[in-house]
Amino acid sequence: MVNFRNLDLGYEQCRDLYNSVRADGTSLLDNLRVLYNSLNAHWKGTDATLHINQLVDIHTAINTFVAETCNAVAYAADKIVEVQEVRKSNGSAGMVGEQLGDVSEQERLSHVEETSEYYCTPEAKDDYQKLVEVCGEFDKFVTEVHDQTDELMNNWTEGNEREKVVRNSNEFENQSEEFKKHLAETRSALDIAVANMTQIM
Repeated sequence: MVNFRNLDLGYEQCRDLYNSVRADGTSLLDNLRVLYNSLNAHWKGTDATLHINQLVDIHTAINTFVAETCNAVAYAADKIVEVQEVRKSNGSAGMVGEQLGDVSEQERLSHVEETSEYYCTPEAKDDYQKLVEVCGEFDKFVTEVHDQTDELMNNWTEGNEREKVVRNSNEFENQSEEFKKHLAETRSALDIAVANMTQIM
């Protein structure tokens, strides 16, 4: 059972949050995976290992957040659709939404192992630009998810999965400050590594 102040608006809010988290979250995960693979090939050393593994942790957290949030919101949306279908069969007007599908986690990234190697190839300069883009994409994702979740929670008063959405949102928002710090530190470290590589060349 789920309760909304405005049932049809609730469906639209669930659908919009689901679509946003799924599409933007998947894009962010894909870009983090590309960045991880590039950095792993172009940047080696103690600093590189630390920062690449922090990217792995960020990827893991987003991966879990996307799947759990989408599935919780899909559950609520599907319950709304059931009510809408009953309403329609009773002859009342109003929209009938579509069922939203389950979302599975992507394959997880593996932490890189410590290495005695140390190098930074010229391609790392392009990796730095990718990292800047990922930082902007992450900031946008966090803001949009926060705003959409707030709107949904103002309308969704009770029911199964509501607390999970709230908990996931709060945990992710709290983690996001730490993740932003990690991304900034990775940018700084990679910038220094690229600058040092340029001087050597």
